[in-house]
Amino acid sequence: MAFEDYEKVADPLVLPIAGKKYRIPEVGLKDGLKFNLDAEATAIAQEAVAAAEKAGDAEAAAKAAEQIPPQMGDEEFLRMFLGSAYDEMVADNVPGPSALRAAITAMTDFQKGRQMAEIMWATGGDPKAIQKYLQPNRAARRSTSSGGAKKTPSRASSSGTTTEPKP
Repeated sequence: MAFEDYEKVADPLVLPIAGKKYRIPEVGLKDGLKFNLDAEATAIAQEAVAAAEKAGDAEAAAKAAEQIPPQMGDEEFLRMFLGSAYDEMVADNVPGPSALRAAITAMTDFQKGRQMAEIMWATGGDPKAIQKYLQPNRAARRSTSSGGAKKTPSRASSSGTTTEPKP
């Protein structure tokens, strides 16, 4: 069996903004590696800064802070995660917050998968909204239906009499 082209089997990220659907291409390998390496280096350096500050060592904290990679600019971030859709959004004069939400959603899709990206798009990344979105529906928990569960079978008789099989 021959494999189909990846573009035919991949589920594209399509985000609606102001009545138009923007197809967001997947993050390229070079950009994805750079982003992940920078994020990992930043996290390690920030942990070292926090540990040094907790220990009261200002010099070590300053040295650790020097290891934090430079932050990318807004345009670089938007281009990295929106790809060709960035130019389309600029041409359509999409509001900045919409483009940023789309880029953060694309970043989430890249890092955490489609389900988390959908939550990010729906909530805009607001922690309270995410928490509320992830909580099970209380009404569903109170449901009186069995939900397809079967009744627990009753115990077998324990009269102590058994019938042995005949040879």
